[in-house]
Amino acid sequence: LVDGGYDIRPLEKAIRGFVGMFRNRGHIVRVGATMCIEHLTAIIASELLKNDHHLQGSDEQLREIWIWHAVEEIEHKAVAFDLWMYLTRDWSGFRRWITRSTLLAVISTTFFYNRTRGQLILLSQDGIGPLRGFLAAIRSGFGKGGIGRLILPSWASFLKPGFHPWQYDDRHLVLKGEAILTEMKRARQAVRKK
Repeated sequence: LVDGGYDIRPLEKAIRGFVGMFRNRGHIVRVGATMCIEHLTAIIASELLKNDHHLQGSDEQLREIWIWHAVEEIEHKAVAFDLWMYLTRDWSGFRRWITRSTLLAVISTTFFYNRTRGQLILLSQDGIGPLRGFLAAIRSGFGKGGIGRLILPSWASFLKPGFHPWQYDDRHLVLKGEAILTEMKRARQAVRKK
């Protein structure tokens, strides 16, 4: 983004502020926040790999980064969850459920706010005004076929008592992503040989 001429300092500041919210909290809250972030990134990754239209027309290098990142997110989607469950093993089921549901609400609200704000900041640097940018971001994310809209059922599944990330087995998407990455690498090598 910087190489493309964008000022990303406001985005970096927002991320530092978000991380700072949890800096002085106990380890259970910090791991719980991580667990919720990992849920969001894993369900976004799954949707990104499930529906090819999300990356259609994107820059080839950025597409490769997104696919690699999506594979990586799915592969470790339960690590923080399992750690949090271990750390809270002496808690009642209700306490675990209400705590992780509350954490997800806080994390999701902050995530949505910061991602939308980040989009608006970048769009403003392209000369797109705040109202037009906001409407475009909401339409893109939550309109028909938008990632935000399509992940809502997976997001809500986290709120069910007894939830575990691997209740939705999306390892086939890891294989799909790895196959795409292999094909992209082959295509790049073929171009270099010419």
